[in-house]
Order: sequence, then structure tokens, then C-alpha cells
Amino acid sequence: MTVVAVRRRRGLEWVVVAAIGSAWAVLWLVQFSTDLATRFLGIAAMTVGMMVPLALPAARHVAQNSLRRHRQEAVLTFLGAFAAIWILVALGAELVTVIGGRVLPVSQGTLMVATVAAIAWHWTPWRRRALRACARSRPLPPDGWPATEARLAFGIEVGARCATTCWPAMLLVMSAGAWHVLVALPVAILLLAERTTPAVRRSRWIVPASIGAIGTTTAILGPGPAGPSVIAWLCQIPQP
Repeated sequence: MTVVAVRRRRGLEWVVVAAIGSAWAVLWLVQFSTDLATRFLGIAAMTVGMMVPLALPAARHVAQNSLRRHRQEAVLTFLGAFAAIWILVALGAELVTVIGGRVLPVSQGTLMVATVAAIAWHWTPWRRRALRACARSRPLPPDGWPATEARLAFGIEVGARCATTCWPAMLLVMSAGAWHVLVALPVAILLLAERTTPAVRRSRWIVPASIGAIGTTTAILGPGPAGPSVIAWLCQIPQP
């Protein structure tokens, strides 16, 4: 690989990193917005900020298996499909949060259920298999419509594996009410550390203990003021 090609690839990686940083900035700015469109923007930004870092190794695989002139388009296609899966998961988590707030008689009941679910899910064989599958790649055509189709399929595939691994974490974040941004950051760091740090990945206790501490702290803080729910608006569910 030439020096120019290496610089181009690193430049693309920095663009993705900048997009992740911008997503966190947008999420911080819109967290208390009362506008539903802005709320949806916040969900999309949270998805990019939390979950796209987990897909960077797969995005690098896409870049390495694409022609240089199509590399940026290839990576954006893959990440778009990956993020779409996670936006659907986030909206599903918000739906569960809205319904749980109506059904569960205990204050912060959904948060407690999400915390317990995240801890229990960590020890299941299904999660371990999904986590291992997140590191798998697939052959990608370098050009043409078959390449675009393969990138979309790969993005959906990686997004589905990642969602299988991390869906309770997203439910925990969406259940945190006004504290969802402050909860999203340590959860995102924890999930990234599990993928990149051998000691965290091998431990059976670091992730569930951290999730328990995050959930317990958030429950102690209380629900706080919450903005409107996109799902509640779409389904015409009255909010308290």
C-alpha cells in the first residue's frame, strides 16, 4: 500500500471519528429539547455516538476491500445500514420504556428491569456467541452494484449482531429519562472497552458490575424532567 493510500484511509477514519464526536455534541445540545423532530435527531445522534465506534473494525474491513475512488461511499453505505438497525432498536427501546412506565407500578420500574436484564443477558451463551460473531467479516466485491448490495447486507448483519449483544444496554439508556446522556457515555465506554480491552473481555464481572452501578446510581438520582417521547407521539400514548 502506498503512502498516499495510507493517508487517504487514515483521513477517512478521522472523518468517521469526527462524526462520532459531532454526534455526542448534538446529543448534548438537544437532550432537553421539547421538539419531537429534535428528539428523533437526538436518538439518531445517540446511535452514532454510542454504537458506530463498535463498528469501526468492520468499517475498516469495508474500506480495505473497496476501490480507492469508492472508499468513502463504501464506508458510508456500510455505516448507514449499521446505524439504521440501531435507530430501530433505540425506537423499540423507547417503546418499551413508554409502555413500562404505564404498566409497572414502581417508580423507575423500567430502569430497574433494564438493569437486571443487562446483567443477566451478559452471562447468557446467546450473548457470548453474538459478541464473537461481531468480529467476523465477509468477502466484499470491490465495485459495482454487487459491492453496494454486499456493503448494505454487511452493515445490516453487523448491526444485527451488535444489537443482539447490546440491546439491554440501549434499553438501560432509554430508561434513564433526563439522565440518558450521562448514562449513555459510560455505557458506550464500557461496551467499547469490552471489544478492545482483553482484560475486560475475559472478565465475567467487570461489565455486569459496571452496568449494575450505572443503573443503581441513575435510580437514586430519580427520573428527573423528561422531554417528549417520539414513540408516545407516534402511537398517541398520553405521557404523565
